[in-house]
Amino acid sequence: MKKLGVNFTAIYVMGLAGIITSAQAEVPSASTPVEKQILRYLTNLATGNAADMKAVFTPQGYVISTTQGKKPAIVFFTNLLPQLKEEKMTLHRVYSNGKPSGWYSASFHYTFTLKDGEQRDGDYTDEFHVDSVSGKFDQVIMYENLKF
Repeated sequence: MKKLGVNFTAIYVMGLAGIITSAQAEVPSASTPVEKQILRYLTNLATGNAADMKAVFTPQGYVISTTQGKKPAIVFFTNLLPQLKEEKMTLHRVYSNGKPSGWYSASFHYTFTLKDGEQRDGDYTDEFHVDSVSGKFDQVIMYENLKF
């Protein structure tokens, strides 16, 4: 997919949208290394791939979650992803401020079922900070807006 080239108050919107599921992946194309890294992260989240999720983070990378607080990324995803039974994700947009600050975000709808049968469904926005040397994430902040 091509970049949209639309500015919303100095936020550059990258034209990435698609559906990522564990059963079927309709992953949009990515043109930059950061876009590819974000899509890899989202695909790993949607497919429960904990082993590959480690590869998108620096060794000292961490996650800040509204439900679990601040944790090392490897610990967070090693604990979470094996609990997932079925997932479906629809990527809405990937955002950048158009400056080399290292900060990006992605908004997506995520529906998943845990192995204990609990279902969750909601809209999420994850913010990513990209390490300037490795190109991997050193920080991800997860925001959720669950449907009630």
